[in-house]
Amino acid sequence: MKRKIVDVLFFIEHVSRELEVIALIERELKKINPSIRTHIASLYYEFRTLGTWLDAKIVVMPFCYGIDLYYKQILYDFPRATFINLAFEQIFAPISIAGRVPKDGFSRHAVTHFAWGDDFRQFLRNQGVDAERVIVNGNLPLSLYAPELRSFYPSKQDLARKFGLDARKRWVFFPENYAVAFLTDSSLAAFVKKGSYSQEEGSKYREFARKSLTYVFDWLTSLDPEHFEVIVRPRPAITVRQYRDAFMNRSINEGLKPRFIKKLGVREWILASDLIVSSYSTTLIESAVAGKPTFMLKPLPYFDFMKADWHDYVQTIGDTQEFLKIANKKELPLADELTGWAKEKFGPCSIDPIQGIANYLVSGLGTERFPESPGSCAGFALSWLKRSIPLLYRHHRGHDKDRLSVFVLGRERRKIRGLDI
Repeated sequence: MKRKIVDVLFFIEHVSRELEVIALIERELKKINPSIRTHIASLYYEFRTLGTWLDAKIVVMPFCYGIDLYYKQILYDFPRATFINLAFEQIFAPISIAGRVPKDGFSRHAVTHFAWGDDFRQFLRNQGVDAERVIVNGNLPLSLYAPELRSFYPSKQDLARKFGLDARKRWVFFPENYAVAFLTDSSLAAFVKKGSYSQEEGSKYREFARKSLTYVFDWLTSLDPEHFEVIVRPRPAITVRQYRDAFMNRSINEGLKPRFIKKLGVREWILASDLIVSSYSTTLIESAVAGKPTFMLKPLPYFDFMKADWHDYVQTIGDTQEFLKIANKKELPLADELTGWAKEKFGPCSIDPIQGIANYLVSGLGTERFPESPGSCAGFALSWLKRSIPLLYRHHRGHDKDRLSVFVLGRERRKIRGLDI
């Protein structure tokens, strides 16, 4: 067989974070030119098999820090492609920067990076990325909170029926950001070896997260179960079972029992909930822009290597009584300062970033025709099986939302087609 040629190949790292964005970009591409051929694939599950039956003119990636395990294979499979980095993580604390730096000539001189604002553009320039390889285009995740996209998401009543929650209660949504609390000694050593942080910083960071998690569990369970629902959404790298076990081991209160739910993305839960609380998670920025009451839970002071400038613009909660007082307020205040910071950094909330990327991709296609190259029937069959029966294929990292099935992709595309924008 011959390899199928597509114009744009999108790789996805985390389905819940990125699929909506990619599906909207794909929709814009089809509006500009209905004949454009696209393909959306899971990075972790398909990077080894995809190139056996598919070729692409443009490859769009969720991150690019250099030629790692994934890029080695992808560069081998798509040597003629143009590479685009959508960079879904652009707001870092100092401890995270070392792992987010472009590390080689490929990431600095051969990839086009899309920046949400001038800060990330300057960050890339300081790391040696060519000026013409950085395009400021606006914040992609925030664009999904544009008013014209609100009908895309389920209502509070819809989610209550789906997950057995009580829509009459006040919903407190906790998108956790304590993943480091779950690091084993070997995982911590791997991060230190990679240069993400020093052994001392890593040990302090993990101990901080574990202690903070214990405090936060006690705060959440102190709420009156007659009036509150608490939804805890673990990070992609942490499973619901891990979080539930941590709760059972740490919580001392016998009152409210949080619901640990990883289904759906943070956007659905932010828009449906009444109060959003977290630690240093950047989902608080999304929550503020969405017009939701937003608070940072801070039972312990942050180390300097954890601080980010946006922390100064969000109201913090430091103890149980303060948490209960705010949660029980009849009228909850909005995070106007944080919203203002986000708009100043990234511009107004609109779908313009989606349209901007689609326009750039179309302009980059040109008229060159790719000659066909040999493909593999066996590779196609394995790739199809991974997409059709993803539960048979587990990725070694354990991210339980990285799998992208044909059913999930089809459902997302149908929802996008139904939007009147």
